[in-house]
Formats: sequence, structure tokens, C-alpha cells
Amino acid sequence: MKRLTPVMERQLMLACRKNRSLSTAAQALWEIVREEGENLTAARVEDPLYQR
Repeated sequence: MKRLTPVMERQLMLACRKNRSLSTAAQALWEIVREEGENLTAARVEDPLYQR
């Protein structure tokens, strides 16, 4: 697979209010996004096309 240039990178940040709890739905979404972020980061480490 040919690598596209320029490489496009984005940062994702999750935030919540201090001393406030999330709704059940928001907590579920928070966990999914966190897990997917970890999976994508791990995949980049192993992907030879992503090496800079």
C-alpha cells in the first residue's frame, strides 16, 4: 500500500467535569473511545507504513 503524503494526524481529547459523574451512556462511549484509541496507537507502532 502506498503511503499518502502529507500525513494527516489528529489528536483526540476527552474531558469531563471534576467531581461530576457521567451518565451510563456517556461512560460507555468514553470507554469505547479510550479502547479504540489504545488499539489505533498499538497498530501504528506495528505498521511499517506509519514509521516516520
